[in-house]
Amino acid sequence: MVRVKFYLWPPSGNHTWQMGKGRMRLSDKTKNFRLAVKSWLVAQRQFGNVPKGPLEGDLDIRLVFFPPDKRRRDQDNLEKTFQ
Repeated sequence: MVRVKFYLWPPSGNHTWQMGKGRMRLSDKTKNFRLAVKSWLVAQRQFGNVPKGPLEGDLDIRLVFFPPDKRRRDQDNLEKTFQ
């Protein structure tokens, strides 16, 4: 079992895509979030906290969010950032 905790708050799914020059593209917030997650995973692999090779078998992924403030949020929008 590999347990990974991210202390990053993803942008809302409503802010994942934006229109630019007549086409849909990923927003800068989403690009920066994904880059931060990838960089964090690379660092964890170097420290040996995450396996260096590809993961094999079934994956059980659980997302637990801890909002940075007390505003109400739509949890489904947060999951869209990871797709």
